[in-house]
Amino acid sequence: METAVTVRSIPASVVWQRCWRASAIATALCLVLGALFLRTTGVPATYPPLLPQQLIAGAVGGALLCTFGFFLLRLVVQNPTTFTRIYVVLGILLLIASFHLPYRLSYTTSPRFAGVTVAAQFAQAFLHCVVVGVSLWFLKAPHQINPKTGLERYRDKFKHAPVGKWSEIYEYGPWEHHVLEIFPDGKGRLLSNQDVFAEFEWKESAEFEILVRITRSIYDRDEELEDGEEEWRPFRYDFKIRNYYGKYQVMFELTPCLAFGDEIGDLEYKGMAQTENL
Repeated sequence: METAVTVRSIPASVVWQRCWRASAIATALCLVLGALFLRTTGVPATYPPLLPQQLIAGAVGGALLCTFGFFLLRLVVQNPTTFTRIYVVLGILLLIASFHLPYRLSYTTSPRFAGVTVAAQFAQAFLHCVVVGVSLWFLKAPHQINPKTGLERYRDKFKHAPVGKWSEIYEYGPWEHHVLEIFPDGKGRLLSNQDVFAEFEWKESAEFEILVRITRSIYDRDEELEDGEEEWRPFRYDFKIRNYYGKYQVMFELTPCLAFGDEIGDLEYKGMAQTENL
């Protein structure tokens, strides 16, 4: 189905692009809101936390902090779903901790913050929400690999052998009815409804082609076939890009399953599949 992505596979350049976009949008929002709050919260016109230079520093600094956290967290968490959940939770905790900054102005004696009001403190807390919210929104988004780049990655990695787990896919999505597993030790198996339909050996032949020899099938589960009883047959495959409900995906495409003989010819194995190994 779709090119599998880990958090670590997202290029650093993409992360930094998201950081600068978050910084720009958060800065623009904070400048507009800061000017509004400076007029409506009853603080002096020189109140530092709502001045443009402070707002710009806070917006850019908040986005950078979220970006550094992104890089650190992806060193230990690779699954995109798990990463997003942990990242959002940590971002919310950071946001809550940041509320101490406007709160402490309630008891500060610094003349710089003279004239602080409760409304201004709530306004500052709201600006913190804007910065953290925008940063999390941009940085937590899953990375979509360029279809052509994904196709090249698949062809480069699997050009000698399609080692991995491949699941049949129909018009409405992946379906675990037929699963093809090809192991790096020269063995593999075909599962049908989670039952082993056939076991086989394989060896490299050419680019995007391996040779397959059946060693056990559904018709002789209890004893292996004698060596040489089944001939080596070509198993050809390739990858293509498919527009799947408006979303481009890299698909695994097989030639007709003649490699497994006539005994599974009636399964109409589609050959388009997803990998769990890239």
